[in-house]
Amino acid sequence: MSDIEANNVSTTETRGGIKFELVLEQASSEMPVKVLQSPARNISAAEIESKLKAAEERRQSLQNQKLEELKEKTDGRIVELRGKRNEFENVFKEEARQSLDKKMETSKENRENIIKSIQEKQREHVILIENKRKQSEEAAARQIPELLSKINKKFEIAAESREAQNAALQERLREHERRISEVRQNKENQTNSEEAKATEQVE
Repeated sequence: MSDIEANNVSTTETRGGIKFELVLEQASSEMPVKVLQSPARNISAAEIESKLKAAEERRQSLQNQKLEELKEKTDGRIVELRGKRNEFENVFKEEARQSLDKKMETSKENRENIIKSIQEKQREHVILIENKRKQSEEAAARQIPELLSKINKKFEIAAESREAQNAALQERLREHERRISEVRQNKENQTNSEEAKATEQVE
């Protein structure tokens, strides 16, 4: 037994899952012991059939065992793949949810920034309009006395012009009346002269 333990033992597994040990030992100089073989005996057809049937059963059993082991490995692999798939789907869903939440948060921040920018521009526009209105009112207030002075000056000039026109018109009327009076006087004088001549002729 100690000699066997000292030898090299190699374990080999076949594709079918069968393991066997191969004992390697140093070459021996001793001549192998010749084993006396028992005399061959006649094997009947029934024994051959029985051995073939037993061999077929062992082969079938071994094949069933291999199929069962393969099925177990396949089922385990399927379960493992399903687990990995579920894990991948859960991770993907979580990452997608986080990405969507981040996008929504970013969109919300952008929308709030846009609204704040619009409100700020509106406030600036209102302030600008109010400043322009005040400037216009102040400019108008400064211009009112000047405008009133110009208007009063125009009224004065118009009044003076109207008075001058009235005076000229009255002068023209007086000149016209004077001429009419002269014409009437001349007419009367002529009439008187003619009457006087006619009286003298009658006498």
